[in-house]
Amino acid sequence: MSAGVPYKIFPGPLHVSNSCCIDWGWQNLVAYAAHSYIIIFDPNQNKQIQTLDAHAHPVVKVKWSLENLELDDPRYKLLLASGDMGGNIIIWNVIEASVVANLNAKEVSPGPINELQWHPSNPSLLAAIHSSPSTLVLWNISNANIQWKRDFAEPLVSFSINPFDSTHVCLATVLGWIYFVRDFKADSQPTQVDHKYTISSLSQSNLSSAKKVTNKTETEKRSDFIAMSFSPSTRNIMYFLLERRILVFDLSIHQAIGSIGLDRTRAAFKQMLLCRDNADLMFCLHKDGSITSWKKKQGTYSYELKCVMDLVRFNKQARKKGLSILGISNGKIQEKKISAISNDGTMWVITHKEESLNRRARLVPKGMMGALSSSISSLSVSNFHPNGMVAVGTHAGTLAVLNMTDSTVCGLFLLVRERPVRGVRWISKSKIISFT
Repeated sequence: MSAGVPYKIFPGPLHVSNSCCIDWGWQNLVAYAAHSYIIIFDPNQNKQIQTLDAHAHPVVKVKWSLENLELDDPRYKLLLASGDMGGNIIIWNVIEASVVANLNAKEVSPGPINELQWHPSNPSLLAAIHSSPSTLVLWNISNANIQWKRDFAEPLVSFSINPFDSTHVCLATVLGWIYFVRDFKADSQPTQVDHKYTISSLSQSNLSSAKKVTNKTETEKRSDFIAMSFSPSTRNIMYFLLERRILVFDLSIHQAIGSIGLDRTRAAFKQMLLCRDNADLMFCLHKDGSITSWKKKQGTYSYELKCVMDLVRFNKQARKKGLSILGISNGKIQEKKISAISNDGTMWVITHKEESLNRRARLVPKGMMGALSSSISSLSVSNFHPNGMVAVGTHAGTLAVLNMTDSTVCGLFLLVRERPVRGVRWISKSKIISFT
């Protein structure tokens, strides 16, 4: 962002590469990507509070730092890491909207950033998966240099650091091949990489899911693997997310101990959120944009579906507009609150509520930040309002009244369906004329 008067970007429809690019940090702020911009959202006020602009390509990953210092601490910089389709990683001071470090080295070829993870015990270290070639890189943000890097033959798409042992890391490829790194350290490249395993879908009668790869052609047929994560609450437990199944795996006995399977009427999985303090609760995003909550049965790792929230229920025009939720993230402190970003740029804040008497659960929208749902065809800045009121016409035939100071939608009107608004003019403090 250039020096001078700070400016804000009012978000519109997202880029397809922004899917799942959202993170709710310990600071109780949500960061998400809108094309090459990063929007900082305050879920308590339901408003945008900052805009970050320095990427030249669509942003694909954002990750808040793990520091949990007090806001009045002079060391507190509110750091955020972001990676884009071009392979560039930027470390931000969010309060000042300034770039702390730009991580881009000649030793790493340009290509999308597939994953970002802060080192749990060293706030100056950031691990990243660069997709071209498939390389695990440990960056030092204090000097913008590479600590070490290691190349892998297969394309890596995900990795997870053990919350109980920071030297233990799990890596996954796009076809579901799993590697376990036992010596993930700051000063040297990892050498203790366990044998390769493959994770596959299961029938309910067979829970022995992980096995060493003995035939490469066998794994080449697998393509339903999405992501995996260590349990944030229980040692030696991992969760593997497949398109139509979630596997719960016990590393101490090398065997699956539970699974969640979808019936034919339910859309495939897209994203999975685990809880640390509410260890029996899990949230999932599905490819049709619906969100589900699951609760673990007492004494087992079997889960039951508690409730479903479908965006169409709360927005009658959602199906006609083709709206869908692209990504979700839950709070680190308030784990039962979910932030969800839809493809038209709308931010939703959803609360999971469970009634104590009948134990019924609901996912309830508690807040929303609107966005421009179509590209701009015309606009007019009001001379009658000192706080930056703007009337915007879109190619979809809608007229939006925006408060650029607060980054809020004050009004949204459908003028002509599916025809662009060619011009808008303010004629008084409360009247606007438009033409198509």
